[in-house]
Amino acid sequence: RAPAGAAEHSQASAPQRYRPPPASLRFSADTPKRMLHARRGVAAIEGNGRFHGTGFLIDVDLVATCRHCVQDHETRALVRPSHLVVRFDHVENDARGRAYPVLEFTRVSESHDFAVLRIGPGKGGALPTPERVLPLATDRTALDTPIYIWSHDLGRPMTLGDGGRVVFPFRATSRDLHRIENRLRIELAHPGAVITDVRQAYGPATAGFHRLISPIWASQPIHGIEAHADHGSSGAPVFNKHTHEVIGMLFAGPDRGPHAAASSWHGHQAVLPAAIIHTELAR
Repeated sequence: RAPAGAAEHSQASAPQRYRPPPASLRFSADTPKRMLHARRGVAAIEGNGRFHGTGFLIDVDLVATCRHCVQDHETRALVRPSHLVVRFDHVENDARGRAYPVLEFTRVSESHDFAVLRIGPGKGGALPTPERVLPLATDRTALDTPIYIWSHDLGRPMTLGDGGRVVFPFRATSRDLHRIENRLRIELAHPGAVITDVRQAYGPATAGFHRLISPIWASQPIHGIEAHADHGSSGAPVFNKHTHEVIGMLFAGPDRGPHAAASSWHGHQAVLPAAIIHTELAR
C-alpha cells in the first residue's frame, strides 16, 4: 500500500505542461524591428527655450500633438508657430536630431485636446520622408490590446514605454463591460459606486458598442490605458503592439505620487482615439 500523501506528492512533483501565452501576448519575430521603425515618426516640440511636448507625423509636412502643448502655460493663448520647432531623431543627449520649423497651425480643435502643425523643410531643404509617416488605426481597438508608447517624457531623449494595455476601450461590447466590472470587483472592496460611474460613462449601446465619454477627463472620448509614460508625454502616439498602427494620442494622466488612485478607473491614462483624430482631420 502506498504511504499516505504519496498520490499528492506524485501529482505535485509531476512536470508541468507548457502553456503558451495568450494570443494577445504573442508577437511576431519582427516586432522589435517594427517598434524601432515606429519611433522615426515621433518628435519633440520645442520653442522659446523650453520643451512643449511630444508629437507625431501624420503626413510628410503635418505633425499631430495636443492643443495644450502649443498653448502658453499661464495665459492659455496659442504660442506663435514661428517660435516652435519640431525635432525628430532626438534619441541621445549628444544627438539632437533633425529640426523643422513650424509654419502654421492647420487645426486647433475646440472640442478635443488636439492640434495639427504644418512644418517646413529642415536643414538641406527637405521634409521628412514618407516612410516616417505613422498610420492611424481604422479598426476598433479591443479591451486588453497590448500597446507601447514612444515619447519625450520630461523633455528627455526619446524613451519607450512598453508593456502597456488598453483597460477601457473607447468602443466596448457588452461582454467587455462585464469583464471590466468583474475586474473592478477584484480591485475594490466596495466597487458599487465606481461600477455605476463606468456604466454611466459608457452609456447605452449604439450599433452594438458602448462608447466611453469619460467624466474623469472633462467628458472627452477616450481609450483608458495603463502604460509607462511620464510628464511631457502629452501628444505621444500610442501604438498597437500587433499592428504598429497608432490607436490614439496620449493627452492626460493621473497623479502617480502618494495620492495615486486605488482603482484602474481613477488611475488610467487618457488617449484620444484614432477614430476621433480621423474625424478632426476630415473637418
